[in-house]
Amino acid sequence: MTSTVAYWQARAAALGRELDADARIMLVGGYVSAPFNPPDGLLQRYASRILWPPISEAAQCGFAIGAALAGLRPFVPIGTSSFMFYAWPQVANEAPNVR
Repeated sequence: MTSTVAYWQARAAALGRELDADARIMLVGGYVSAPFNPPDGLLQRYASRILWPPISEAAQCGFAIGAALAGLRPFVPIGTSSFMFYAWPQVANEAPNVR
């Protein structure tokens, strides 16, 4: 049997399962489900593993790359796909060249 679930609900459920399974996962920014913090409980359950960086995609992705190099598993939700272009230098140029 199948059911219809909103995208934000499916993403919140998947993040909750992964956060329960692996303590190394951290969320960069609290925008992890739908806008305006819907009542899915992620912010309350994992408040200690959510970092609130400044609103800068470049800074968020740069921070996440450093966290991944340190052994963590960061999740960075970029809300608007066109904003990813601002973070592209960190993802495509900086991360691959770190030795």
